[in-house]
Amino acid sequence: MRKIITGSLVYIVLLSPVSVLAADNGSPAMMSEQAFAGMTPVQMKLYQARQRVIQARLEQEQRVRQARIATDQRVRRSRAEQTTRVQRDRQQRLQKEAAFRTAEFDRVNQAKTARMQREAQSGHGLRNREYAFYRDQKRRVERTRVQEKQRVAHARMTEQQRVSMARMQQQQRVNQARQIQAGKERVMLEQRMQREYKARMDSQRRKEALSKEMILPWS
Repeated sequence: MRKIITGSLVYIVLLSPVSVLAADNGSPAMMSEQAFAGMTPVQMKLYQARQRVIQARLEQEQRVRQARIATDQRVRRSRAEQTTRVQRDRQQRLQKEAAFRTAEFDRVNQAKTARMQREAQSGHGLRNREYAFYRDQKRRVERTRVQEKQRVAHARMTEQQRVSMARMQQQQRVNQARQIQAGKERVMLEQRMQREYKARMDSQRRKEALSKEMILPWS
């Protein structure tokens, strides 16, 4: 009878979750002196081993969660930087193309102007003035077009930077909320495990008391 009871007690201890965290600061909660007094050395070792296993698991989950959050932040920051570089390169390319077109336009106009001056010296002054007016008008139109393209490119880059920053801030808020929720879930889990363990320890003590009452004097 005693051997059977002892085996049952060991089996009950092996199934008991025994590690808990305090709800206020997450530190391992101390069990009552009565609970420790009622435990055998074997039960105490099993309790400590189980506590270390659960603590290691919780620390591993926390590290994985923090690594995932850091990875998300790095990816979003890299995407934002890449978008900024692409927009800056695009703007520089547009500026270079505009400068090249302006230079080419000026070169062609200078050649035409020189030709018109030669013609003016030959008696074609009216044609030269008409061409100068047309040339100035084309320059104004081209300059306005280039400025408009630059303004649009800058506005797009600024808007994309603003959107990227807003997304990053939103993701940070979501990650913080997830961390808070994970902490609450961890505390609730540990509190539930503590309640289950206390209930099992009480049941174990009742079984021990009942078994002692059932043992006959000659056994």
